[in-house]
Amino acid sequence: LAMFSPDGSYFEGVSYSDYSLRNLFLFIDAHQRIVGDIDWFDRVNFYGYAEYLACLQMGEKLEKGKIDIVNFSDANASVHASTAMWVANRGHNGLAQYVAENYVDRRAFSDDGPSNYADRRMFTDLLWYRPQIEAEAPGARLLNKRLDLDWVICRSGWGKNDNVIAFRSGLPANHEHADRNSFIFKAYGERLLTDHYGAAYDWRQPKWVLRLTEAHNAVLIDGKGHQYHKGEEGTNASQAQARIVRSVDRGGVAWWTSDATQAYKLVDEDVDLVMRSVLFLKPDVLVLVDQLRKKQAASTFAARFHPEDSDGKVVLRKQGSDAFWIERPQAVLRGKIAASLPLSLGQNRLDIPEADGVFPCFQAETDAATSVEIVTVLQAAPRAGMAGVPAVEITKSEPGWRATVGENVVDIISSGEVPEFVISD
Repeated sequence: LAMFSPDGSYFEGVSYSDYSLRNLFLFIDAHQRIVGDIDWFDRVNFYGYAEYLACLQMGEKLEKGKIDIVNFSDANASVHASTAMWVANRGHNGLAQYVAENYVDRRAFSDDGPSNYADRRMFTDLLWYRPQIEAEAPGARLLNKRLDLDWVICRSGWGKNDNVIAFRSGLPANHEHADRNSFIFKAYGERLLTDHYGAAYDWRQPKWVLRLTEAHNAVLIDGKGHQYHKGEEGTNASQAQARIVRSVDRGGVAWWTSDATQAYKLVDEDVDLVMRSVLFLKPDVLVLVDQLRKKQAASTFAARFHPEDSDGKVVLRKQGSDAFWIERPQAVLRGKIAASLPLSLGQNRLDIPEADGVFPCFQAETDAATSVEIVTVLQAAPRAGMAGVPAVEITKSEPGWRATVGENVVDIISSGEVPEFVISD
């Protein structure tokens, strides 16, 4: 229980919190019935944990009836209904009741049904249910959420096809990946930029690569990611850290900045700055600002963008020297990139045998230098509306950059310690 953060979030992700709690709750119930001298509900912020469960939901996976979640680290599944039911029952908490009641019922599954939050296949999924507790759906207060873990999850709404960005900063954790300053972007029901599922637990297997920075939507310096052990410690935590140094929530617009310098400096002591700022202009525009700096030696700097392709249905298209399209069956993503150095844009793929999957990505890489700023604008749209995606321009300005997305103008002031965003339309 001491592993839960003050706000109720859990460092290993939703599925591992469920594994821990649904077993622990059995002990707690027995202890309270037999001994009864500890109020276990007060030992964790379970009200905050209910918010954590709601915020880390991402609609449905490609397989119908499978719940999609923010899958940082090895997290793969959502909670069982019983985990949320125990919280609802003990705390009379409407949000936990909502999570529990919106469970997967594969017999009644439909494409246009409500979003599912919980699975149901444990006997405790019935044992702890109290129908008299009134369910309360998550509301506007939780649309933009920064967790004590320094994870940021922002969404355009609570429907299963609403748009979500999940950003990974923060400390090391058991079952983690080398994923500091990486993010997931799901829009219109598609993981347009994904954190791959199914990383190997054994370093001798090809899919161990999925644990490394190169397999995430993150930056590389001289082709290398940040620190991670070589597998001799299994899935134990690394030493890599990042931290959110600025976070702004204005409802329909949110932005934050994460400093991952320490994590990259463990690989190359000459690294002086690795900072990523993200602006979410709801519902479907992201602006990334990567500020990268070395002390003395020149290096190449690269940003990678990994789409979902576990079903083989993604199409990657390069558009000129500075733009790309990622097309999924239901949605598309257009990326436009500019930098303070010359850069090249190309397609890459992870060095994994095809029998274990094909993992394509776009990579934008600069010429060698000691510092660079890379600005990326990402726009999502439904597949049927891709022709109406507005034009994008990125230009250098005296205080930093200007990104124009249709009628929206974003001025990026990057001359200070932390970038500022000024939005007008």
